Amino acid sequence: MTTAPVDPRLLNKTRDEVRTALHDLCDPMKRGFLTDSMQVSQHEAPSLLNQLREAVATGKGSASRGRGRGLPISIEAHDLLVEIGQRTIWLVQQTGASPAGADIEPNLREVVAACGLSLDLEAIIGVRRFLQTWATQIRTLFDPPQRWALWGHACPECDSATVFRLDESDGEEKRTAALEVAFTGSDVDRKIQCVRCLACLEEWQPNQLLFLGRLLGCEIPGVSDDEGEPAA
Repeated sequence: MTTAPVDPRLLNKTRDEVRTALHDLCDPMKRGFLTDSMQVSQHEAPSLLNQLREAVATGKGSASRGRGRGLPISIEAHDLLVEIGQRTIWLVQQTGASPAGADIEPNLREVVAACGLSLDLEAIIGVRRFLQTWATQIRTLFDPPQRWALWGHACPECDSATVFRLDESDGEEKRTAALEVAFTGSDVDRKIQCVRCLACLEEWQPNQLLFLGRLLGCEIPGVSDDEGEPAA
């Protein structure tokens, strides 16, 4: 069986997106702020993965539900870190990357290096999806976004229109829309974060949402005409 040749531009674009996602997850973050003298000063913050490790140790973001007391560690951060570690080993095996010990970051760098040599576009897209999803999950742990269910539209990737999701307020499984719009910021200054499918975990970033809205035949809340579209 022969497979259709992959567009080199799309392949290179996807590889670049994987490298960007790796940087977002594993490398220190540079942040700028305006000083009293109106000068921009920059400082280096820990990577998202290191922030997650810190949350495990300090319990950041893990207030007990309904009681307002912090836990000794963050259970959510611990579970997410374990999941990322286990899935990273799986990605090493699936991509044929060289194992790099027990630490997550070196193994992810080997996975991304393997993507740089691979011609399997679907596999590279899968790696990109994992990296972007983990970055989103870590940010969400520290700054939970507001969510809006996109009812009446099926996911273009998996064709799911609804899913059952645990309602943490009462512990019951409830049906909700598969597509979910996430916002950050205040009610006055909202910023769209992404659209995610709760069934297959596919994500669409802000620069892809005009395209997604046209694909679904609807307007994505919070998306303006100047958001842009993904390159072909």
